[in-house]
Amino acid sequence: MRGKVKKYSLIYFLYFCVFLSLGGIDKVIALYFDGMENGAVYFGFCLTAMSLVEIILPTVGNKLSERIGSKRTTYLYFSIAVITAITLYVFDFGYVLSIAAFVVICGSRTIFNFSVGNTINFSIDNSEKDKYFAGRDVFLYLGVSLSLLLAGLIANSKGPKAAILILSVLLVLPCIVIKFLKLERQGTEQKEKMKDLHYARYSSIESLWLSYVSVSSAQFTEAALCLFRSSQWKSA
Repeated sequence: MRGKVKKYSLIYFLYFCVFLSLGGIDKVIALYFDGMENGAVYFGFCLTAMSLVEIILPTVGNKLSERIGSKRTTYLYFSIAVITAITLYVFDFGYVLSIAAFVVICGSRTIFNFSVGNTINFSIDNSEKDKYFAGRDVFLYLGVSLSLLLAGLIANSKGPKAAILILSVLLVLPCIVIKFLKLERQGTEQKEKMKDLHYARYSSIESLWLSYVSVSSAQFTEAALCLFRSSQWKSA
């Protein structure tokens, strides 16, 4: 019983740490492009690129987890994301490299979900999944809320680049938590279930492409409207 409580506590804290870092980054990106000429267009391109890459990343996370393990996959990608954020902060990138950097950083959430996240989900007994997901989401959204608060405070005082850097560096916290989290090795049956889940979500290329186009168009329009209103308020 005590071991189970410890396991769930670590998992909940892990999700809190992950979304404390990643929950507010995508919102700060709008502020980053707001300082550029044609910022609304670049922000729309960024959201479009992220939507497109979201189709590919689940496969990347799944395949890497099979080859090197879910923990190592998360360590590797989080390290790349932190290095990318540091590079973005140190150097003045144009909009193309900035978009590429944001795609890498924001992709951390998907890689986590399809590596360690999947392993955790399949380690939970079916009879306990409802309680587990309910408890997990409490800590997940608590992390998102605090991340948004931090993003706003840091961006207001230090600028959006500093906010993106600090939130990205916080990915070190979930890496530490994962180190202490004991995840069961995946058996053959469990791997097959993960594959079934993966292909059930991503088997239809046509439907994915249509979803991508509709979501990207909506995001682009929303981004353009937000930045247009922001510029109107500033000029008023």
